[in-house]
Amino acid sequence: MDWNVIILGDVRIGESVIIRNLVILDAMRVGKGIEFIKIGNNTNVEYGLQIYSWGGFVNIRDGCSVNAYCVIFGTGGISIGNPSDRCRR
Repeated sequence: MDWNVIILGDVRIGESVIIRNLVILDAMRVGKGIEFIKIGNNTNVEYGLQIYSWGGFVNIRDGCSVNAYCVIFGTGGISIGNPSDRCRR
């Protein structure tokens, strides 16, 4: 993990995850639902990415890459990546 990363609340980070500078992972409770951020194994989180649970969840599955300066809001829940192992090489 690089310097200057902010992690708040229920954030679960898998193995062999690369997290670059200026990343914000904010899963602080703002609603009544289940709120968390989960980053799967072998995932790349690039510079300046911002993820907020905002009353929901963000689930980034294994082997994903989330590019620089994206902003992701989990309101209602969002999963990124293919849940099927058939697509892996």
